[in-house]
Amino acid sequence: MPTSDPTLMPALARALAADSAPREQAQIDDRILDAALELVSAYGPRRTSMDEIAERAGVARATIFRRFGSKDGVIDRLFTREVQRFLGAMSETIAAAPDPTASIVETFVAVVRYVSSHPLLDRLARVEPQILIESLRTGSPSPFEVGCMFVADRLRSGQRRGAIPARDADQIADVMVRLTLSYLLIPSLLVDLENDEQMRTFARATIAPLAT
Repeated sequence: MPTSDPTLMPALARALAADSAPREQAQIDDRILDAALELVSAYGPRRTSMDEIAERAGVARATIFRRFGSKDGVIDRLFTREVQRFLGAMSETIAAAPDPTASIVETFVAVVRYVSSHPLLDRLARVEPQILIESLRTGSPSPFEVGCMFVADRLRSGQRRGAIPARDADQIADVMVRLTLSYLLIPSLLVDLENDEQMRTFARATIAPLAT
């Protein structure tokens, strides 16, 4: 993966896979990835060097090459880790909701809050949306497709339980993900993304009915 084209993840399976590395190794990896996150969020992938990552993480440059292979390898693992965390947070939001409508509404709010509080995603959405858009389209499956797969899987689960009508989950997921992305990338005068109650009212009236 070229560092000028940050990709959120290469596949849903990878994003959801458990980290099997020994604890000590995983801690070192996390230190390196945390350092990369700070630097890439501030300067972008192209302007972030391996030397800077090593210095920020407090490890030798050779350690990073040994564990990740290259700067592209660091960026790849960074975005995979961040998507794991994102999907985990969304899964918790969905599980805590009392019904399908609340699940969709609260997930919309959670996505907006997560992106706005994430240093890298927030920077890309506000400052370099073209990079974020391109990154969402890159890969097989692309991050956009992975997001749709995640939502469609949750919709099918609700359909199997009889909680929501049996409709085309893939089509509904596609529309939901596109709508959410559009509000993140192109702020609306009608929906204040700083106001949780406004977002809930909007999602309840316009997004939830797509599935429920």
